[in-house]
Amino acid sequence: AAPPPRVARSRRRGQPGGPDGDGFGGAQGDGGGAQGDVFTTSDTASEFDPVSRAFVDQGAHRRERNKIAAKGYRMRKRRTLEAAEAELEALRERIGSLEQDNATLRTENRLLREQIGFFHSTLAGNLAASFRGPPQAGP
Repeated sequence: AAPPPRVARSRRRGQPGGPDGDGFGGAQGDGGGAQGDVFTTSDTASEFDPVSRAFVDQGAHRRERNKIAAKGYRMRKRRTLEAAEAELEALRERIGSLEQDNATLRTENRLLREQIGFFHSTLAGNLAASFRGPPQAGP
């Protein structure tokens, strides 16, 4: 005959889990339950398996997976931060280059405006002289 299905019974800290008050259910003095029963205690996060008569840590696998996931998260976060810092440095260099180009273009623009002003005044003087006519010979 097949063994009976495994039954999970839980108790809270300080509260008995069964009629005999031992926290494992079943009748008093029966060794903690029928064959195949599993009793879970939430205060220890472990299972008591009456067949092996030992507590089995049911959260160890979950904690190990969580530890691996946390390590992966920290690695991804560090890579993201390093990429952002590299991008920030590249953008700062680009800003410096653009500011230098801007200063160069402003200087060039100022010089061209001065040249335009000079040529404008030179042309205006030449035009005024041409309207006066040719120079006259003296008396």
